[in-house]
Amino acid sequence: MKKPGQELKLFTFFLVISCAWSWLFFFISESFSRMPGINTLFEYLAKFAPSITGGIMIIWLNGMKDFRIVLKSIFKFSKKKYLYLIALSPLIIHGISLLIFASGNEFRFQDGFLDLLLWNPESGILFYFFLRGAMGEELGWRAFAIPLLKQRFSLFHLSLIIGFAW
Repeated sequence: MKKPGQELKLFTFFLVISCAWSWLFFFISESFSRMPGINTLFEYLAKFAPSITGGIMIIWLNGMKDFRIVLKSIFKFSKKKYLYLIALSPLIIHGISLLIFASGNEFRFQDGFLDLLLWNPESGILFYFFLRGAMGEELGWRAFAIPLLKQRFSLFHLSLIIGFAW
């Protein structure tokens, strides 16, 4: 579907759509500021807009097969599975402690439970960076924009273009 020489047009389209979705989701997030769960959902959608846009662009230009290849490369796990358990242990321990604490009280998944679990200094910030670093913007930039621009530009010029855009 992509013609040679259209790399900058496609990159510009990706950039505009990604920014538009980010701002739209942030605006919706602020509209629901009194509803913590919905607010958090749209906040995360805004932060993941480059990945969402990049995934859609990969599917649109190259098909689902290439998108599956990208996902497999992202979720390629180390053979040492215990390292993931160690990395996520603060989140697991904190989640269990929240559930134990809540078992003595009336427990409902509301009033910022997701925010408490994900943003609490003991667990959430680690989980946030674990997930956000790998998926926040990287799918859009590394899996879509860089391969697209690399067809036409040197790595130096590509870095300048993406650095300026980002």
